[in-house]
Amino acid sequence: MARDSKSSTPKQVRVAAYLRKSTEKGLDQEFNSLDNQLHAIKAYIESQRERGTDYSIEVYRDSGISGATTTRPELQRLFSDVKDGKVDAVYV
Repeated sequence: MARDSKSSTPKQVRVAAYLRKSTEKGLDQEFNSLDNQLHAIKAYIESQRERGTDYSIEVYRDSGISGATTTRPELQRLFSDVKDGKVDAVYV
């Protein structure tokens, strides 16, 4: 199990879940591709919990913006949070 070396408490991992869709098409659906991306990330995290790690998730969601540019608001917020040490892992 992944435990903090100083205690028997589970290791804390701050996950940034970055979701992106290049168009707005289909985002009005009850379950869309951004939801599917987040579902997949959460399913992976859940599969890892038995290792004794406690995860917290911050979601960064850009929609309708091409992946050809890095001037995406949530991507920039993610970069800032990584730089500020607020993120331990980035899942996409």
